[in-house]
Amino acid sequence: MTSPRGAAIADLVQILSRRFPGLHIRLFPALVQGEGAVEEVCRGIEYFSRTKWPDLVIVGRGGGSLEDLWTFNEEAVARAIAACAVPVVSAVGHEADVTIADFVADLRAPTPSAAAEMVICTRDELLDRIAAARTKSAQAMRYRLAMLERRLRQQGIERALGLLQRRIGRGLQRIDEQEFRLRDRIRADLDYRERSRRALETRLRRFDMRPRLAAVRRRLETSHTRAVEAIRLSLARRRSTLDQLAAKLSQLSPLRILDRGYAIVSNQSGIVKDAAAAPPGSGIHVRLARGSLNARVEPPRAAGE
Repeated sequence: MTSPRGAAIADLVQILSRRFPGLHIRLFPALVQGEGAVEEVCRGIEYFSRTKWPDLVIVGRGGGSLEDLWTFNEEAVARAIAACAVPVVSAVGHEADVTIADFVADLRAPTPSAAAEMVICTRDELLDRIAAARTKSAQAMRYRLAMLERRLRQQGIERALGLLQRRIGRGLQRIDEQEFRLRDRIRADLDYRERSRRALETRLRRFDMRPRLAAVRRRLETSHTRAVEAIRLSLARRRSTLDQLAAKLSQLSPLRILDRGYAIVSNQSGIVKDAAAAPPGSGIHVRLARGSLNARVEPPRAAGE
């Protein structure tokens, strides 16, 4: 239990992981100095004491001044460590730093790194101890059996020894039979679970949305292609109709008549269809096939003038 951002927890986790890979470490993040630090440290110790999850608790932090370490001199922290239901290791500051927590804890470590070295042996050491204990137990068992066999032989109980051997043989045979049955049952159970898994996988594939989305996407692309083709065909038809109408309109246009030498005369009142509508002296506008003219109406001249 320490600050999650301190160098102490990083060194502690690194050493524990190096000495015993796979070790389960749980951190209770808490302030280690300042306002509220005492309450958070006590809350962490009480949490581990109440849950009894860990095999031991390391209460630690990095070095600092006496004021920085004062949280671990508080009475509430000392009482929480003393009342903890699991062993507590105090690893506060450097080797020269001493706090009240060191006196009430089950073990004092000079530094958090030293605490990691003290609380756990290496995996190789544990495996060596197990191997040594296994070898010693096998030797003791062989010696014990040899002594019992010698005692039985000395007492002349050969028949009892034969019965015992036959009984042991039947027991070993029964063990082999049970082992074969157990293997068959495990194999059958594994086969059943494999079939169930495959059935569930097949059912799950039916509900897989990816094939459905792919089919919808293909239909969408086909519809889009058809829609584009339909639009292009419709535009081509409308363009052809437009060209035909434009040709007809061009043929019916009064401007085509102007190409044959005619003109359109107009004034402010509109197109002049009668000479009375354009009295002498009035202005007129003459529209030709190419260009236009502005003119003024002159009175008609008498014959011979």
